[in-house]
Amino acid sequence: MPVDPLLRECLGLTRTWATLSDADLRPDHMLLQRILALGPNVLIDKLDLAVSHYQLEAEREMAFLRSIEGLVLAATLLLLILEAFLLFRPASRVLAAKIAESTAPVTFSNPSSTDCPTAFSLRT
Repeated sequence: MPVDPLLRECLGLTRTWATLSDADLRPDHMLLQRILALGPNVLIDKLDLAVSHYQLEAEREMAFLRSIEGLVLAATLLLLILEAFLLFRPASRVLAAKIAESTAPVTFSNPSSTDCPTAFSLRT
C-alpha cells in the first residue's frame, strides 16, 4: 500500500479515536487495535523508506553541486592564471623598461652647448 493512503487512513482512525468518549477508550477497542497495527509496523516502515529515498536523492544532488562548484573554482583559477600571463606579465615588462629608461644616466653629446644647463653653469 502506498504511503499517502496509509497515512490518511491512520490519521483518520486517530481523529476518530480522539472524538470517542472516555467510556469507549478501552485497550481492546477496534480503532485502537487498527491504529496500533498500522502505525508502528506498516506506516513507520513505509515512512522510513520514503525518508531514505529522499535522503539518497538529496545526497546525489549535493554531490552534483559539489562537482559543479569544483569546476567553477578550477575555471576561476585558470582564468586568473591566464590573466596573470596575458595582462600583468606584459604590463610588468613595459613598466620595467620604462623604469630602466627613466633611471638611466643622461649623457650630453656637446657639453659646451648653451642648451645644456651644466654647460651654462660651467661658463659662469
